[in-house]
Amino acid sequence: HYFEQAFRYLPPNTWIIIDNFQDAPAGSALENILALAVRQVPPHITLVLIFSIYHDFLLLHASFEKED
Repeated sequence: HYFEQAFRYLPPNTWIIIDNFQDAPAGSALENILALAVRQVPPHITLVLIFSIYHDFLLLHASFEKED
């Protein structure tokens, strides 16, 4: 639960913005790392991923979907 611990150090209303996500190689470790981070984002943090509209949004959305 690395990200849960890391997010505790951030003040309320913090935004984390990752831009040009489409430039990351498909299947890279970054995708897996961000998928873990998204599942652990607390309510006081906003995580924004910005990527080209031409990127395969449905695949990305499915891989980052939070588990209940």
